[in-house]
Amino acid sequence: MAWPVRPEVAAALVALQADPSFDLRINPRPTPYADVTYPPMPDTGEQVERGQVYETADGGLYLCRQDHPRGINDPDAVPALFARYRTGDDLEWQPNGEMLKVGDIRTLDGDEYIVQQPHQALAGRSPKDYTAGWLKMKPIPAPGEGPPEWEVGIRWEAGDKCTYQGKVYATTMTHTSDAPNWNPVDSPNLWDPV
Repeated sequence: MAWPVRPEVAAALVALQADPSFDLRINPRPTPYADVTYPPMPDTGEQVERGQVYETADGGLYLCRQDHPRGINDPDAVPALFARYRTGDDLEWQPNGEMLKVGDIRTLDGDEYIVQQPHQALAGRSPKDYTAGWLKMKPIPAPGEGPPEWEVGIRWEAGDKCTYQGKVYATTMTHTSDAPNWNPVDSPNLWDPV
């Protein structure tokens, strides 16, 4: 029996983002792989396959990084061969060595971030430290609340609204607020008052 391998998230995310009806704010935590089961970690000496996710006896998941015969070491001890793998919703970012793919979502200090570049979760690569690898997701206002407050590091879609210095603005074009001076007051070419 062939065990399922998690499909590449990157291609699906690119396709979704190209679809004008897709809005990550409406479905901020897609979990299309929740029903996937993983094969058990092979015994010492058995072959493991690159790209396959294996489950250890204690329930840990590991992505095999290259084909090789399984050694005696714990997968955490050989990061060149295995990377931690996690699934599910509301995953707090941890420097645990897991391989993050484009589209993976992690939380840090109550904020949600989406992976923009594949990388390994290591110290110094948190969403706040490694901004090239992450994009902060727009806050979702509760029903009855106004638009979210403008922040640096947010991807704004054309027409999105935000609040800045007590006023509401709508963005004129899709962009990421890369610096403090990209705010609605200092960058009027990106924002119109509402």
